[in-house]
Amino acid sequence: MFENPLIAEAEWPKLAETPFKPLPPAYATQRKAVAGLITLALAVAAAVPWGLAAFEVEVPGALKWGALVASTALSGGVWVNAVVGFLYMGYAVRRHDVTFKSGWLFRTRVTVPMSRIQHSEIFRGPLDRWLGLSTLRIYTAGSSGANLSIPGLQDETAQAIRSTLISHGAQH
Repeated sequence: MFENPLIAEAEWPKLAETPFKPLPPAYATQRKAVAGLITLALAVAAAVPWGLAAFEVEVPGALKWGALVASTALSGGVWVNAVVGFLYMGYAVRRHDVTFKSGWLFRTRVTVPMSRIQHSEIFRGPLDRWLGLSTLRIYTAGSSGANLSIPGLQDETAQAIRSTLISHGAQH
């Protein structure tokens, strides 16, 4: 006969007490580099209405100043997210699960049980390779995309976690 008894609350795993490992400083550098590129693109976009005046195109002052204010506000938000958001990121690999936390304004914790992991992959874009970083993507059965992605890991760390996941899967 199948039984599915409740687990007493005192026996629940305490994720809040789990020490999360921070991401390496190189990932903060990567986030700042991306924020810089976005800021540059926003500055160019804000300069377009001002530059049109050089070609004697009539651009309302409100549009010129609005573009400047909007681009400055968006750039500030991108930089705050890049710098402060990094401080709230971390990961934990425990015996039965892997968790990644992120978000300074809207906080998220994603936990994937080891028993549900189907496969994993390590992704490295050009900026990742330059900084020696990787993103570990973890997939579970029945999903169409990665259920958990841990960005900004040092490549050796990503490889070690992936090896741990593979060896854990071989034991079960």
